[in-house]
Amino acid sequence: IPIYSVSREDSSISITFDCAWGSEDIDSIINTLKKHNCSATFFVLGTWARDNADAVKKLVAAGHEIANHSYNHTYYTTLSVPEMIEDIEKCNKEIEAITDVKPSLFRAPSGDYNNNVISAARQAGMKYIQWSVDSLDWRGLNCEQMLERIIPKTKSGDILLFHNGTAHTAASLDKIL
Repeated sequence: IPIYSVSREDSSISITFDCAWGSEDIDSIINTLKKHNCSATFFVLGTWARDNADAVKKLVAAGHEIANHSYNHTYYTTLSVPEMIEDIEKCNKEIEAITDVKPSLFRAPSGDYNNNVISAARQAGMKYIQWSVDSLDWRGLNCEQMLERIIPKTKSGDILLFHNGTAHTAASLDKIL
């Protein structure tokens, strides 16, 4: 099964972003994460990385991890295992061409997975990562609404899901962190 959270003795959580839309808010996100001495994992589409190579380089320079979110956001459960592996590898090549680092983490578009998706990720040498707390920022929730969702549900070891390119995430991140 995918990794939804990890067991921890401290109060650490994982902040993750799925990157599929624009890059206008990347500088704001980087600055807020830096303010809070926080690093994050950015699951990027291959097409997003290709079109936003400077943003990817900024994320890496700021100490954040770049992970694979598929090449173009195709629903993986509609693909064959060989098609999934091909798509994962295509995204990895795009990221590696920009960062000189091959990603080791994978998250399918929309979290859409089944046993074949898990198998394809493993065959491509990837660890499959989901999330335990979804901010629902992609639905346009404002800061207070995201806080109401996140705070009561978050505990040590959780993996939080955010997106760049949404209406309120970058502006809300300071208060959320």
